[in-house]
Amino acid sequence: MKLTKLFILAAFFIVSLSLNAQIPNQGFETWVTDVDGNVNPAGWETTNSFPDISVSQYTPAYAGSFSMLIKTFDPGFMTLPGFASFGFPYNLKPTKINACIKTNIMPGDNVSILVSLWNGDSLVASPTNCTFVIDSTINQFTCLSFPITYQSALIPDSAYIMITAGKFGSVQLGTQIIVDELTFGFGTGINEIHDSFSASLEQNIPNPAVNSTVFPLMLNKSSNVNLIIYDVLGKEVKHISFGKLNSGNHDLELSLEGFSNGVYYCSFQGDDFLISKKIIVSK
Repeated sequence: MKLTKLFILAAFFIVSLSLNAQIPNQGFETWVTDVDGNVNPAGWETTNSFPDISVSQYTPAYAGSFSMLIKTFDPGFMTLPGFASFGFPYNLKPTKINACIKTNIMPGDNVSILVSLWNGDSLVASPTNCTFVIDSTINQFTCLSFPITYQSALIPDSAYIMITAGKFGSVQLGTQIIVDELTFGFGTGINEIHDSFSASLEQNIPNPAVNSTVFPLMLNKSSNVNLIIYDVLGKEVKHISFGKLNSGNHDLELSLEGFSNGVYYCSFQGDDFLISKKIIVSK
């Protein structure tokens, strides 16, 4: 009887932890209509104000029936960013936020995912350190992980997420982001997401690196290849275009001139793949 009670308590704890770890409506399957006739994902505040719709259901989704599409919009006097935001009770300390996304980025514009965690009125993880910017188009659903940096040892009691299409000050009509499977993660490192039928990327050599490093990339078909490098705060520090590469093996060299010591995330984006690797710079 005692063992049975312990088993039940342990099972209850695991289920409770799993539930608390989830972002509500993470797959954007539930949508509600407000008093003004705007249809929004349940729990989320948006820039929707009929007839100007900037947030909507998107199909086919990455998973399930719906994803969330956010786009810039023009209510008649200027182009504005579209956004969706959500605040909810939360009492864990995730190490990253995961999202499966597609984007269309107009020249000079971007989209972003902002995360903050709070304990009362005190910031536990600040949006200054947890705003992740994407400034290139991603044509197919790609699942990414962004690291969450903490500034306090406090345990959060709430979380806030805002996803924005459009860069304030240079918003362009046509910029959009499609989001699905928005979750918090609790592991270490960064997810490596790639289409194994299109490309594969080996770990850079050397790693840790001093002045330069080489990434062995194998393409099964020709593709445009771009490299975007982020620091641990999710800030873009360098963008390199390698142009259109033929199928086969390529050794792509990255100069580390101007890089400070630390950890960086290198995201290689092709026509239909995206692969991320973590590198260490130690001079």
